[in-house]
Amino acid sequence: MRARYAGPTRLCTVSSRPQAMGRFGDSGGPQLREGRNGRWELSGVTSGPGAPDVACSAGPGPYTSAPAYAHWIKKTVRSNSTPW
Repeated sequence: MRARYAGPTRLCTVSSRPQAMGRFGDSGGPQLREGRNGRWELSGVTSGPGAPDVACSAGPGPYTSAPAYAHWIKKTVRSNSTPW
């Protein structure tokens, strides 16, 4: 799976595997990539339909960049966490 930035907060991803992209109802789902040391990292979140006149599952697929919002995510989780 290859990802290219389509702006500071958007990724556009293409997969060589048929039908590998997001489908209707997948919004909010993760896009993962294998990072350093074999650890899986969240790189994006499914955020809408793909190219016009192309089935979403055939790509390219737009994602919201998770790293672009990492600060906001951490701050929100911290402020809404309930200690057990």
